[in-house]
Amino acid sequence: MSIPTPLSRGFHPACLPLMLVLGLVMAGCSSGEYTTDFGKSLGEYRTAAEFSRLHAAATPLAGGAVSVQVPRFFDSQLDGKEDPRRTVPPFLKEYPGFELAFEKQFVVAGASLPVVLTVGVVPTNERQREDIESAILEQVRADESFPEAEWNKQLHTTPEGKKWQVLCLSGMQMFDRKVAGNPETKRSEGTCEIWVSAEPKQAFCTVLTWRIPNELVKQVPLAELAPLTVRTVVEAAQ
Repeated sequence: MSIPTPLSRGFHPACLPLMLVLGLVMAGCSSGEYTTDFGKSLGEYRTAAEFSRLHAAATPLAGGAVSVQVPRFFDSQLDGKEDPRRTVPPFLKEYPGFELAFEKQFVVAGASLPVVLTVGVVPTNERQREDIESAILEQVRADESFPEAEWNKQLHTTPEGKKWQVLCLSGMQMFDRKVAGNPETKRSEGTCEIWVSAEPKQAFCTVLTWRIPNELVKQVPLAELAPLTVRTVVEAAQ
C-alpha cells in the first residue's frame, strides 16, 4: 500500500508544523481541538516520513497471502535460482518456507559487498513457530562462529502490538564479494539478524533474515530498518 507523504504533495517537511497550525487556527478550532488534531496530524506525518524509507509497493508472498515492504535501496530480487550463497546465509541452508531474497551491492574501498534480506513464509497449519525456531537455532549453532547462539529472551513488540522473535548473530561469517572485479569468498566480520513472526493466531509464520558485512553498517542502519520492515508484514484477510 502506498503511503502518501507531505513530500509527495510538494511540501517541505520543515513547513509542515507551521502549516498545520495555520490551517487549524483558520478553521476556528478550540485549543483542545487544536491540540488533538495537531498531534494526530504530526504523528501521521512522522509515520509517513518513517515509511518513506521503504518501497511504497508491497511485495506479495505465499501467493499473496502475506506481503512486506522492503527498504528502497534494495535493487535486485533473487528467486533462489542463483548461487545459494547469495540468497540464504551459509549457516541456514534449510531456510524455512523460502520465498525470495532482496540484494544490494555496495562499493567500499574498491570492493563490492552485498547486503541481503531473505524472506520465508510457512503456513502454521503445516509447521508451528516453535518448530521453525528450533530448526533455525540448530543450524546456526552448527556454525563455528555461533555455537552458543540463543533467541532473544523477550519478544520484540511493534508499535502496532505485533510480536516478533529475534536472533542476533555478530561475528565471522562467509561473505561473497568482488575485489577489482574478481569474485572472492571468505570469512569476515558481519551481522545477521533473524526475525520470526510470533503472533499467537497467525495463519503464516514469516521469517526475515538480514546479513550485512561490518563495512556497511553505516550505509545500512539495521537497528532502524529491521524493526521498521517487520511493521509492514501483513497477512491478507482470510
